[in-house]
Amino acid sequence: MNLLPHPEFKWKDDVVLCGMFDENAWFTPASISHFMSGFILFYIIKKLFNYKNYQTIIIANLLHAIEDYFENTKLISLEAIAGKIIGCKNKLFAKQYDTDCIQNYLGDIISFLLGSLLAYNMTKRKNINNFIYSNLVYIIGTVAIIWIYACKYLPVPKMNERKDTGI
Repeated sequence: MNLLPHPEFKWKDDVVLCGMFDENAWFTPASISHFMSGFILFYIIKKLFNYKNYQTIIIANLLHAIEDYFENTKLISLEAIAGKIIGCKNKLFAKQYDTDCIQNYLGDIISFLLGSLLAYNMTKRKNINNFIYSNLVYIIGTVAIIWIYACKYLPVPKMNERKDTGI
């Protein structure tokens, strides 16, 4: 059992803040799914176990950080398992394992944390009723369903292959 990450899992100097379909960016379109997952996992843990809010945030984010690390070790990928279950054909959405650099890994964790903090904030507000909170859960769930549809049916975009010019 290999718990060491892949060779690309390192701090890189040429990483951009936002990028498209590239693990050499702090934030990518996958950051949206990490944000939604943070919101949903906070909600699920809170409803199932009724922990205090701060405990729920810690547990959800710790579980996510561990799972995302494992995805970078080739050991296990919940993303790949979910992709197989739903029949994902677009490997940009569900790969066998991640090839993140450390900045992208941290960006995923930050995105997840922000989603869980939004869910936490909504549970603390007295003027936001359960109807609005529940609707937000349904909206995020709907976006997740659209994400799954895209995973199954959108063609894989062709990446521009860089040609060495020898210069």
